[in-house]
Amino acid sequence: SMLSTVIGPAFSWDRFLLQADTPEPNDQFGVDIIGKKMDGQEAVLYSDIQVNDFVLNGVDAAEYPYLKLKYNVSDNIDKTPVQLRKWLVTFTPAAEGVLTFLGNDKRNNLKIELQEGDSVSTEFGFLNISDKLFQDSLEVEYTLFNATNRTSVNGTFRIKEPEPSDTTKFSVPIKTAGLVGVNNLTVTVNNMKEPEQLYVNNTLSITDYLTVSRDATNPLLDVSFDGRYIFDGEVVSPSPSIRIRIIDANPLLFKTDTTGVNIYLTAPCETCTEERVSLAGKWTPASKDKPFEINYVPEKLDNGLYTLTIQAEDASGNEAGAEPYVIHFEVINEATVTNFYPYPNPFSTSVRFVFTLTGSEIPDALMIRILTISGKVVRTITQDEIGPIYIGNNQTEYAWDGRDEFGDQLANGVYLYKVILEINGEKIDLRPSAGDKGFKNGYGKLYLLR
Repeated sequence: SMLSTVIGPAFSWDRFLLQADTPEPNDQFGVDIIGKKMDGQEAVLYSDIQVNDFVLNGVDAAEYPYLKLKYNVSDNIDKTPVQLRKWLVTFTPAAEGVLTFLGNDKRNNLKIELQEGDSVSTEFGFLNISDKLFQDSLEVEYTLFNATNRTSVNGTFRIKEPEPSDTTKFSVPIKTAGLVGVNNLTVTVNNMKEPEQLYVNNTLSITDYLTVSRDATNPLLDVSFDGRYIFDGEVVSPSPSIRIRIIDANPLLFKTDTTGVNIYLTAPCETCTEERVSLAGKWTPASKDKPFEINYVPEKLDNGLYTLTIQAEDASGNEAGAEPYVIHFEVINEATVTNFYPYPNPFSTSVRFVFTLTGSEIPDALMIRILTISGKVVRTITQDEIGPIYIGNNQTEYAWDGRDEFGDQLANGVYLYKVILEINGEKIDLRPSAGDKGFKNGYGKLYLLR
């Protein structure tokens, strides 16, 4: 027997032509036609063909784009087998395409450099250089190989088959997260999935196509208690709303998980050790408009001095600092308030009031009365004017300008003031402080000097 080379690929099959010597009585010969699928499977479609012209239009080229011929001959008596002179298969060939590089949306060249987190869209074209049609849409395979860490990113998608002499354009999107280093790009259209005359020109490999630099800038760790920043050791509420934000200068790579974020709380006792805070359900990922954020609200804490320790990193693994962020805060569950201290005192243009509030509730009644030495009320400052107050250290947003109820400037001298502070109609206990000796019967002194 004799086997032909693989014939095809074909868009459609036409005829099989055979020329052989005239057989003698003891000769046996014939040709088998074998169909071959795209996946390599073979099947005998016709056996023992001896005619000179055999029609092949019964062979579906979509199922069997390739054929092989097998010539079987024997002459056990005379030992003079029939000589094959010619065999030929006629067919309409499959389409033929060529892959071309068209550029990208960055610098339109074959070597680009980007910061991690950026993205690039690389444009290609697949040109049908034949006058034949592809039978179906075509699959695109791409591989981005990172030569630095020896890893690959793979993807596939389909494109519309190009008409004869036409080009189908497509893009390969690349996100650079996790691709720090040098990356090679390989793109293949129709990797022997559909019949085509040649496959060698269906692949483009671009060595050192994309170099990705790592973000090395440390993020900023922003920590606030009940919406404000506190000093170390300051008093806070027993269940403070602690907001922790990781602010990253990288506008391209967003932190979307709690990797590298560790929060510990140490209770106020000699044998207490730091306990890790669970972050489940307490965080929101970063986006274009807001940073990564954790909202931690501990359950009602007992009295004492606590230690909060935080270490965090951005999406690139950069830590917020070489050492963890550590702050101490004090919890006092009893509702108390220190005297209100004017600052500055004496004052010339304006004065604010400083005080410390403890407990868990904000007073619902607050008023400051300013009087002359003789006891005449010259100004009453209401809670609406004073503005928001918090558990912990406070300095009023409101600043008194030394004018009376009618807006007239008061004369230089000493003035008295008294604070009325209540929760649910009950006065708040006074918390002792170093400046209490300056008060008498709940009255403090203001010095106006212009």
